[in-house]
Amino acid sequence: MNNLYISPSRIVPTALIALWTMQCLSSAIAEPSSLHSQQAAQNSEIIDIISNANGHDLNLLVKLKHQPHIAATQITDNGFTLSISGLLLHQASIDPPTKTYITSVEVMSETNLQSSKLEFSTPRLTQIRTEIFKNAILVSAKLAKPAPLNSHTAAQSQQLSITAPQKARITPPQSINQEKHFRDVFQLTASYCMQAKKLLSEDAWNLEAVADHALCMVANDKLDEAQISVDQIQSFSPNNWKAALTAGEILRLKGDVSQSKIQFSYAMQYVENPEMKKTIANWAARD
Repeated sequence: MNNLYISPSRIVPTALIALWTMQCLSSAIAEPSSLHSQQAAQNSEIIDIISNANGHDLNLLVKLKHQPHIAATQITDNGFTLSISGLLLHQASIDPPTKTYITSVEVMSETNLQSSKLEFSTPRLTQIRTEIFKNAILVSAKLAKPAPLNSHTAAQSQQLSITAPQKARITPPQSINQEKHFRDVFQLTASYCMQAKKLLSEDAWNLEAVADHALCMVANDKLDEAQISVDQIQSFSPNNWKAALTAGEILRLKGDVSQSKIQFSYAMQYVENPEMKKTIANWAARD
């Protein structure tokens, strides 16, 4: 299986995607679709995948070596599938960099159907639309607010090779005192929370400040306000560890221990600081 890599430099503004597609539009529609139906599928490959998000709008441009005949998309629990008729793509696993809104892409050929399928793992989507251009496919979708995990989606997410958190092995060397407060463990001091509030007053879309504010809200038992901040962060930065930690604590305080541990495991996966990983693991082990 080939391992492809999407360069971070390929994350471009929506305007550039639009310009590229406009340049290719006339030549893409010059050949009648009826001719494509008479052609056999040909071996091809993916040249690049360009990812861009603006607010809740997600655009993915899949650039191909040859012209696709037909393309169709379908939303799944973990993202969406893109079926391409007329091209047999090399089987591959694409491992994108962070902050592309694509967690992984699995490419499979379906020789008997003379087509290929790409399985994209992304944040949850609602609307999705597909357009064919010259040697390219443009997928436009809407990012959805994260829905509460249930046992079905949790089980599926654990099957993903890249994003799924492994079942947390919570065996910390030292457990946290049951009486210790979330505020104290994660050092959510008054000055820390005041700084987050100040940054938010200056820029309401400072996502790190929103994440810090969410932690402060859950530390003060303001669960509804904390959840609003979590939804905002996860719509635009789904791999934010502070948002996952806050979501886990909200669920824990509401008595949903099993789902809270899933969120804590996400937080442990997303955070880079090894000491913070241990702190989160210790906190998750309390229940």
